[in-house]
Amino acid sequence: MATVARIDSGLEYARNKLYGNAEKEFTSLITEDSTNADAFYYRGCVYIHLSEYEKAINDFNIAICLINLSPKHELSVLYKRGYAKIKANQFDSALDDYRHYLKQCESDTKLKNLMHKGLFQMGIIYAALNQYESAIEHFTKAIYSSTNTEEDKQKLYYLYRERAYACCANYTKAQEDLSIVLAQSKDPFIKGCAYNELGQHQDAFREFDSLTKPNENKSKLAQTFNDHILFRRGVSYGCLKKHEEALRDFQHALDNSAQSASNITDRILFRKGMSNMALDNSHQALIDFNQSTELKKNQSDVFYARSMLHYTLGRYDAAVYDQYKAMELERRSLPLASDHKTIYYPDKNGTTHKYYIYYKNRIHEAKDLLKNNKGKDTLKEADLHRLIAEYLQKQASYSNDSLSLHKSARGHIKTARTLSKESLMEDSVALFINSLCRAQRLDKKYSNGNMPVSIMEEYIKYQAEYIMGMSDLFDECVVKRNWSDIIKTLLDECHKSNIQQICRFDEIRIEYAQNQLKKAKMIQKAMNRFTDSPAQQEFYQFLVIRLCNLFDGVRIASTGIFSHSLEGTFTKVSWAFKLLGKLSQFAPVGSEYGKKLFGLCEIGFKKLDETRIENTLNHMGSLDIQTMFNETANKIAIELTTMYENQIKRFPTKSEEDTIAAADSNQQQQSCCTKCASCFKRCGHCLSRTKHRITNKAEQTIIQTVVEYGVSLFLICLTSLSADDIPNLTDIQNVFVNAVCRPSKMNVAHAVALVSKLKLKNDKDDKEDEYWNPYDFFRRPAICFKDETIRARNETDEEKFGCRKPTMEEETLLKTEPERLDKYGFKIIMNK
Repeated sequence: MATVARIDSGLEYARNKLYGNAEKEFTSLITEDSTNADAFYYRGCVYIHLSEYEKAINDFNIAICLINLSPKHELSVLYKRGYAKIKANQFDSALDDYRHYLKQCESDTKLKNLMHKGLFQMGIIYAALNQYESAIEHFTKAIYSSTNTEEDKQKLYYLYRERAYACCANYTKAQEDLSIVLAQSKDPFIKGCAYNELGQHQDAFREFDSLTKPNENKSKLAQTFNDHILFRRGVSYGCLKKHEEALRDFQHALDNSAQSASNITDRILFRKGMSNMALDNSHQALIDFNQSTELKKNQSDVFYARSMLHYTLGRYDAAVYDQYKAMELERRSLPLASDHKTIYYPDKNGTTHKYYIYYKNRIHEAKDLLKNNKGKDTLKEADLHRLIAEYLQKQASYSNDSLSLHKSARGHIKTARTLSKESLMEDSVALFINSLCRAQRLDKKYSNGNMPVSIMEEYIKYQAEYIMGMSDLFDECVVKRNWSDIIKTLLDECHKSNIQQICRFDEIRIEYAQNQLKKAKMIQKAMNRFTDSPAQQEFYQFLVIRLCNLFDGVRIASTGIFSHSLEGTFTKVSWAFKLLGKLSQFAPVGSEYGKKLFGLCEIGFKKLDETRIENTLNHMGSLDIQTMFNETANKIAIELTTMYENQIKRFPTKSEEDTIAAADSNQQQQSCCTKCASCFKRCGHCLSRTKHRITNKAEQTIIQTVVEYGVSLFLICLTSLSADDIPNLTDIQNVFVNAVCRPSKMNVAHAVALVSKLKLKNDKDDKEDEYWNPYDFFRRPAICFKDETIRARNETDEEKFGCRKPTMEEETLLKTEPERLDKYGFKIIMNK
């Protein structure tokens, strides 16, 4: 009971704004009982009021670690620690706290009405970091999730979003938000700020003046201590050029701030100095500016103002110094200055070491939290593993042993994925980014020397993991017809790294996430071309995803690491095609199928002229950036999907296959006794598992099978190209399309590989001649030209396989060089 009384006493001091007495009360209690989590929590809150943010953060850390923290404080401590970190300019760590805050709110329906507070604070951080687009996004989310709250009634978040819009030069949107604030808010402080934003300072003065009168309703949301109110009214006076009145308000604000440990004293002094400058009180203005910079050394506007004052006083050297100081602060971005103890812009001495130590400390703190939470809360435990992984990978950016740190981070991500199934996609993407970081680290490490065979294999493994991992997620989107989850996950990854791009890990992550976002949006946009055909949509999506993978592989294979002198028997081109084979989802190099189909042994490539192939790959990789290669893949996929419309529509989509399979299963059960049906079902499962084990992949849809065969034709095409064939990306499109649709003799390796039989969705009988194979799909259809001329390879092709549309080149050849079509195998002419 004595402890409760002591806490109540400390809280009473705090309510009366006697924060010094409150701090002493809580400190005394902590001295007697260092395990009292609530005392640490309350003292941390007091330290915030005293502007001692580092001390507040330390107290909140301890409160979180202790097991007896009151449940009512578990969410609040995250929020307040995040706030303290904002004030201490530990922005990345503050964002982590608010992400955890939001996750806790999402996991408990009773707390969802508090999400807007965390979203708002994240918006504040992004605005402070000049990331205004992200700020707008979070303020908007805060607005939508704050319905019926006091913040919604007073339109507080609209005021902050307006400022972000204005910083993006979107003045129309900013004006709309200010109009909403003035029309609907009843809070004088918020309305006064809105009037200031509009330059209507007389109206602003009226609102702030009303707050200084007795028995007036105070602002329910903003910090309307007397010093804040007087400061704002003084600013309005200053804008109205009533500087004598402004100075009186500023002095009264300073008197109030001395009593309440205000956090705006530096700004009051700055504005006081500006009013003294306007009144030619140069000596007092200089004193004001000096005091302001002593309190806070990173205010570029104060240095600009003082430089002008020095200039008018003839102190030119001092003016130049302040001007340079202000410019330097602007260049470094104000909220991220080194004397704010942020991790991004430290001083010149020991930069890398300071970063490394910072993250080492953060990892230690997170591991302590994990140790104390072990076995209590699985979701929280998973989040802590993710936090440790985040810090490990950022620490890797400043370490000579980054590979081991990334490896350790990978272990924590996998553990988090095991503990929490709710974030499988998020953890999967984190693993892909981890693989990319490890691949890039190897690339850098061996950039100037020979790479051993084992390291090259590891490098290829990492490259394939991050490309194919995302490809598999994209495939899931195709099958489920839902792209929203992957887009949300990628946006979250962008936001995680959107603080700064100084850290190498952040640079890699944001570039990867943005590229994947562009790809996803490109696919969604192109699908609108095939809205009437789900089969075409499915074909297009599977095809463009695999083409993007292939072009990614070409770009990787054209980098310096593949041009090094390698140990072992594989040639440079062999290594390149080993990577391309993995990205094309075919049997690995070394298998009989791989050797026959691609000739990936040393002798085989020498026969194919490996120098020419290597030059071709290098030439293709240098043609443009990844985004443009994705666009080229998109154009190829759209063209082929359009050309083969009639053929594609004859095969079932994934959902249609599932429906057919369910109907077949029901029919089988109806025609068998219960015992036989059960046996049949077990055998079916057994065969499915066996197939999965032998092929080491999940069972594919018919359309996927056709698409992957087409990609194998692209891969083979690369072995016959020369750099002269593809001077630009447009030629790549033509070459690859022709490689798929032009007939050629099927070799033995292809014949052996094509064991799959593709049954058309409308054929009900299991007759042999009603099946196609992938070769038939691409090579057997006749061509139906615009003038309705039909060219076919065999007389029966048009009847059995239908007609495809011609390529642009084939349409031209029919008019100019029809004999070339004969050469390509389309000798038989039929007319409708």
